Parts: sequence; structure tokens; C-alpha cells
Amino acid sequence: MTGRIFPLDGWRGLAISAVLVGHFFPVPGINLGTLGVELFFVLSGRLMADILFVKKLPLGEFFYRRVTRILPALLVFVAAFWIVAEMLGEPFSLSPLWVVAAGTFTLNYLAVFAHHPGWFDHLWSLCVEEHAYMLLGLIAYLFGRSSGRPVVVVWVLGAAAMLNGVFSFLVLHMEYDDVYWRSDVHVASIFLSGGIYLALRQSINAETVKRFATPVFLAALTGGVLFSLEAAPLPLNYTLGTLCFCVAVALCDIAAKPIVAALSWPGLTQVGLWSYSLYLWQQPFYKAYGLYPEWKLAMLAGAIAMGIASYYFVERPARRWLNSLWGRWGRKVAAST
Repeated sequence: MTGRIFPLDGWRGLAISAVLVGHFFPVPGINLGTLGVELFFVLSGRLMADILFVKKLPLGEFFYRRVTRILPALLVFVAAFWIVAEMLGEPFSLSPLWVVAAGTFTLNYLAVFAHHPGWFDHLWSLCVEEHAYMLLGLIAYLFGRSSGRPVVVVWVLGAAAMLNGVFSFLVLHMEYDDVYWRSDVHVASIFLSGGIYLALRQSINAETVKRFATPVFLAALTGGVLFSLEAAPLPLNYTLGTLCFCVAVALCDIAAKPIVAALSWPGLTQVGLWSYSLYLWQQPFYKAYGLYPEWKLAMLAGAIAMGIASYYFVERPARRWLNSLWGRWGRKVAAST
């Protein structure tokens, strides 16, 4: 695996910052929480396309590293919150059904067909990501990774998912959560981001892309934000807005030096490293803030403290230990299969 790309860590920092500001200091006219989640999705699309179709990481290692990245911190978060919630009782109690759904990445569909899980409702986005990873891995397995066929499949499925969302919202008149929490709709953000990244960075002359990277990046980022305004119709948000963010994240590390430097600012990249654990832990504190609004700053501080603690005491050590196991025996297993 190659080293860090600092502008991408900075993009993660922007994404989680948008979520935190949107939840604790909402800005009129734009839902920064949903915008932040979309920034996470398009980043995942770029990264997964690079790992699977450019670096061609072995599929066994790809899935193993996805598990070590996501599962340990998630399971600790779910178990810790459930234990505390059982001790405190209402309004914090949570059905065991939602605990199982969170750990099995089925929560987003359970939420569509049942009532919302409340304290865990942000985990719908993890379900979408995990389903996208499984589908991308399956595409790589079935169609190979050395020709244009898998990329065409990624484009087709991404476009179909995006159109599915438009149809569900405009024709079937379904509610936002019942449309855009579903993986069969929201994998579009991940798939199309991956497809755009491969098209821009692998299929076009590198010097040509770099020459126009800065103005295209700025226009795309601006367009993504504008289409994310609450005044914009929701289907535009998740079509044109998403596509704009896909282009922006594909170019963010080769744009002009001031842009790269801003995204590589150490404070922002550090927040980006914490972003997954911060995302997990901010939600219960955000929900509790809704119950006790006078404690807003305390709830925000608690969310940040628990997220950072999760990173240093759970996410990072678990990931390092589990990945070290792959270094010992995983490659031998992969080679023998």
C-alpha cells in the first residue's frame, strides 16, 4: 500500500467538519450534515477505484482491510452505547434488533421498512459503503481489472442507481430517508465517483488533466455546494451536486498548490484521520443535544473526546494489529487460493 495522500485526508477533515457543524451549529439554507456524508461517499468512490482498478490489490486483502478499517471501532461503539443505554433506560434505550442490524450492515433497509433507529440512524451510511465495497469487489472478480469492462459496469450500475433515486422520489413520491438511505440508490455516489476518477486520471493525458485541474476543481466544488442548498430540488442535489463533488475529489490533489496546501494543512488532515471514529460517536451526543439543548457545547466536547479516544484506543491499535496478522499469514492464504 502506498503512503498517505494528504489532500484526501484533508477532504475527510472537511467532510467530518461539515457533519459536526451541521449537527451542532446548523447553517440556514444548507444541510451541512448531509453534505458532509456526500463528501465521504465520493471520497470512498475515488479510493476504492484506485485500490481495485489501478493498484489492483488482491481481493482477499481488499476485503480484509475493509473489515479491519470498519468493524472494530463500529462494534465497540455499538456495544458501548447499548450497555450504557440499558443502564440509563428511556429515552436512551435501544431495541436489540437495531444493535444486530448495525453490526450486520442491514440497518439502512430495516429503517426503510420499520421505524428509524434514532440513536444509530447515522449508521445507514456505513451500510451503503459496505454494500458498495462488496459490489465493487464482485465486479472486479467477475469482469477482471485489466480492461475497460469493469469500469463500464461501474458506470452503468452507478447511473442506474442514480436514476432509481430520481424515479423513487419524483414518480413514487417516497420520502427522503426511504430513498437516499437505500444502497440501491446511494451507491451511485460511490460508483460514479470511482468511474469519474478513472476516466479523468487514467484515460486522459495526465498533462492535459493537470492543466485544467484547478479551474475545473473550483467550478465543480462550487457547483456541488450550490446544488446542495436547500433551495435546490433534492433530485438535483443527488445528481448534478453529487457529480460535481465526484469531479472535485478526483482532482483535489493535482489542483493548484494553494488548494493542495490548504487541504494538506496538518490540523485538517489530523481531523481527517480521526474522522471515522468522530463520525461514529458524534451521533448519540447530537441526539442528546436535541433533548438537552442547553448542553450543546458539552455535548460537542463529549462527541469529540469520545471520537478521539476511539481512534487512539480502538480504531488505530485494532487496525494495526489485525493488519499485522495479514502480513504474517494473509498473503500465504491469498497465494494458495
